[in-house]
Amino acid sequence: MKKKKKNFAAICVIAVAVCLVLVIVVAIATRTPLKKSDISSDEAMQQFWNIDLDASAEVLDGFRAQSVEEVMQLWSQGKKQGNGALIYAVYSSDKKGYLLQQMKNTTGSWNMYYGEYEANKPLDLKYTDPIYDKESKQYISDVTILSQTGQTSYCQVIIVQTDGGYFISDETAEYTNDFSESEGILAE
Repeated sequence: MKKKKKNFAAICVIAVAVCLVLVIVVAIATRTPLKKSDISSDEAMQQFWNIDLDASAEVLDGFRAQSVEEVMQLWSQGKKQGNGALIYAVYSSDKKGYLLQQMKNTTGSWNMYYGEYEANKPLDLKYTDPIYDKESKQYISDVTILSQTGQTSYCQVIIVQTDGGYFISDETAEYTNDFSESEGILAE
């Protein structure tokens, strides 16, 4: 049964990746070419890229993860690859607005890594099987992050079931102490 779930999750990840590629190809193919005079200001260039982000965000808003495991798999793949579109797809609606604005203000694309931050790109993410907290009616997963620089950090992710799917409603900032240090969401 677990093998079927893993196969299904892998197929879902591939399907989302194919959809993202199609969205990008359509956005590039349908955009109006800029005249040389249009490219002269940073503001014009930023507006140009924001159109592509907004258009692809509309498509991604229709995505609904069918399990907690699928959410964690897509989120961790997005973090590893610096793919903001995968992360956006599994965020709850209130977190999506924040991430979309962040992408517009930094890279102007779904690429989450820019400048010197590239060196801190995660190499591996391992997460615990999400635990269902009956009191808050949320799933909570501990995540261990290993960066390319060899630093290990931690965070926690909260997943909720809403709007016909599963979404990440919150995640802690990365911190360097392990979960036994009581810095996570579940700390009392």
